[in-house]
Amino acid sequence: MSPTVDQLRTFLTIAETLSFRAAARSLVVAPAVVSERVRQLEAALGAPLFRRTTRSVALTPQGQALIPYARRAVDAMLDCAHAAGERLPAPRAELVLGVEPEAAARWVAPLLSRWARLRPELTVHLHVGDHDALHAALVRHQIDAAVLGPTVRDPRLLSAPLVGLAWRMVAAPVALRRQALRVAEDASGFTLLDRAPSLPCLRPWLDAAPPRLREVRFGRVLHLGSLAAIERVALEGGGVAVLPTPMIARHLEADALRPVFAAVQPSTAQHFAARLDDPRRPMLDAVAALLRDAPWTG
Repeated sequence: MSPTVDQLRTFLTIAETLSFRAAARSLVVAPAVVSERVRQLEAALGAPLFRRTTRSVALTPQGQALIPYARRAVDAMLDCAHAAGERLPAPRAELVLGVEPEAAARWVAPLLSRWARLRPELTVHLHVGDHDALHAALVRHQIDAAVLGPTVRDPRLLSAPLVGLAWRMVAAPVALRRQALRVAEDASGFTLLDRAPSLPCLRPWLDAAPPRLREVRFGRVLHLGSLAAIERVALEGGGVAVLPTPMIARHLEADALRPVFAAVQPSTAQHFAARLDDPRRPMLDAVAALLRDAPWTG
């Protein structure tokens, strides 16, 4: 008996989600229907396609090998239906994308409705966390992909550049009225606002600064944990901060924040990270392309 289109579409949906339950939701059928279609497909092909435990689903080597053939077969059926005047709905898929808090709120979340129009067969859920937490969640299969600032050098992951994110050092006018900040030595009278003791915001700025500014030493450093907290304290005159230009563009325009050492404007690359062993590469590539087409511009 030859495989049916429903069986192949079900197989591809499970291969994309690595979940029988998620596949059932995407296909709008009962979980028992999904299991039966897989059983029938495995019987027709004479090979197991998935390894299932109580906690996980993984493709067998035979399942991995079937993916491109199944995709071509389903695409061919869609073409046939279109030629006959009947368009079949594309298989649906879901993906959990890890994003840092500020990028989620100011960049990715506003794009979700647009993505839904462009790719109605794809549902993207957001998982918010800091860089290290997202990296760990990705490796542990708790999320499917992540948008990370610094590239992750992990042999288990692929990392593709998205867009550069520009940064600027700024302070509130009230802080600059109290004391000038024109040369590196002036910094000793100011508080630096950063996320963590490793100074992840200042480091790229120092790397881009000319030699005369690389020895800048602030009199005090506050670790505030998030860019949103840094933004708030900087606006209140609580210190000097290095923040993403799209995040502070409106504050610069309103003169609520002013550039400091304006010639230094580093750019850090955002990266799309996913597991190398994830078989859903076309879907992941599509999400990366959507992010590249709509960079964080404020």
